[in-house]
Amino acid sequence: MGWILNYISRCGMISCRTELGISPETFVIGIVASLYAIKDHATLIRAFGELRKTNPNSRLLIVGEGEERKRLESIAPEGVLFFGNRRDVPRILNMLDVYVLCSLNEGISNTILEAMSTGLPVIASNVGGNPDLVLDGTTGRLFPSGDAGALQDLLLRYMASPDERRNHGQRGRETVLANYGIKAMVNAYEEVWRRVSQATTA
Repeated sequence: MGWILNYISRCGMISCRTELGISPETFVIGIVASLYAIKDHATLIRAFGELRKTNPNSRLLIVGEGEERKRLESIAPEGVLFFGNRRDVPRILNMLDVYVLCSLNEGISNTILEAMSTGLPVIASNVGGNPDLVLDGTTGRLFPSGDAGALQDLLLRYMASPDERRNHGQRGRETVLANYGIKAMVNAYEEVWRRVSQATTA
């Protein structure tokens, strides 16, 4: 998983946002995922729509393409930006205040690891491999899959608490460096070879 280190260097948040006309004060939520039903973007869009009613200075950035795009665009409120597929995902992540993955089912998500490596707190649905990556209350928050109300509450909590966002983001970054960086990968391979060697000489 040495690739994860490609996401460690962040460009300046202000300069990235300026390119898209997003102010430094705007609360920005993001997701990077193919636009398929299993990723359940609709729940995030509903949660954002409710949040924006009382917090208009917020944006939702959606990166990805897929068969659900037209339907999702039809239900998206003002403030949702569809970016399609992008090659500059690290720069997009740099603009965010919080990363969300709301899948109905999920393995070990590379995009969660990418977000954590940039120092972002992550809100994820409590399914599949997500709880293995997102430690609830430590590196992010978990919510019941499909529960837009619970997701909205967590977004509001992070919006109101920059300190909590920074704390969870920093702990997430430390987790990625410790468990998914080059050093951790090398140590894991060494452990595998050690066990194989012991088994063949026994």
